[in-house]
Order: sequence, then C-alpha cells, then structure tokens
Amino acid sequence: MTNKDLIPVSKEKSKNIEDLLRTQFVKDIEKIELFSEGLFHNNYKITAKDKDVFVLRIIKTNKNTNDEYFGTQISIQKELKVIEILKNTKTKIPKVYYSCSFNGEDYYIASLIEGIRFSQFCQKATLDEFLKSVNNLGTVLNGVHSLSFSAYGDISNPLYANWSDRIWDLLDKKVNDTVIKQYLNKDIIAKIRKLFENSRSELDSTGNPTLIIYDLHKDNFL
Repeated sequence: MTNKDLIPVSKEKSKNIEDLLRTQFVKDIEKIELFSEGLFHNNYKITAKDKDVFVLRIIKTNKNTNDEYFGTQISIQKELKVIEILKNTKTKIPKVYYSCSFNGEDYYIASLIEGIRFSQFCQKATLDEFLKSVNNLGTVLNGVHSLSFSAYGDISNPLYANWSDRIWDLLDKKVNDTVIKQYLNKDIIAKIRKLFENSRSELDSTGNPTLIIYDLHKDNFL
C-alpha cells in the first residue's frame, strides 16, 4: 500500500479505536489512518510511537455481513482460518498477533505487508514486467487452488459430498432471493431447475473440493 491509499481519521474515531486497542495492544499509538474501505471491512494502519506498524481489520457491524456471492456469513474467524491454511503455500500472508471482540465488533491485529495495488502496478508496468507479474500471480493462485478438502461448502463448515449439491444450495438461495424473484416468473425458475438437474453428472465430474479465490479484482492483489 502507498500513502495515497490512506485517509486521515478523526479525533473521535481515533479515540474509539484506541479504546478498542487498549484491551490487548500494549504499545503507545502515534497515528491511526484508514485504508480505502472494503465492502464489509474497515482496515486501519496503526503506527506506534516506537515506529512499529500494524494493520487493524474490523468487520463493519452496520452492514449485512453475508457474502453476496455465496450467502454465508462473513467473519473474522473464517479469515483467520484461511490465513492459517495459506501458511502451507507460497502466498505472502500477514502475521496475526491476536484477534478479539469489543463492543460487538470482531477484529484482529496483523503485520503490514508492504506493496502497491496490482491495478496501480499495471498502469506503469512495461509489457515484460506485466507478463512476469501475471506469471507470478498464477503460481500463487495455483498453490492456493491445490489445497484440498474432504467436502464442498463454506470453509468453516463444508457439508456437501457432491459439487452439484453445493451449487444447488447456492442456486436455490439466488432463485428464492426477494429481489431476484421480481425478475423471474415460474416458467423461468422451472427451466433453471430442469437445466441444473440435467447437468448434475457433469458438475460432479469436475474433481475434488479445493480452496477457491473467486474475487479476482486487480485491487485485491499487491
């Protein structure tokens, strides 16, 4: 991340964060800055008076914290589990110092990984630099996607022996979503269900359950 990604934090917000950190954080704090916000999280750069730098990651409690793709609840606990799993890959991951809850907010403190967003890199990179970076990114993603599991589903609770059952669970949630139902009549829903049923055997021949990164936005990589 660069300084351009940082937003000054108000005195009131700084005090609230310092109160939160005081439950576990033993260092005196010099400065608190907000990284560009995510959809479900706030991420703060914490600079201690001894110049050590950390990241504070908090789930936004005023948001619906269900994943918009898969409908399962987003949680700090899931993130920590993924970080633990990724220790077995070449993925550069932060060191997590501790996690906690304070006034109903889940958060954790981790080390800061220096770098620039992939989107910023692409704006200035030469063709050779870009191709090399894509190759490196592919190597990292290959390592992540090679991590296997005993069943399909949410990483904290994989329930489905078959991929088609997992897909059907997701599809059923979407079809029955109040907003989506406004655009689908009974005939269209019936066709979707029939198409799915006819595709079950093909879906179940895709391989074993693996860890998947699905939000491949260029701003999500350093």
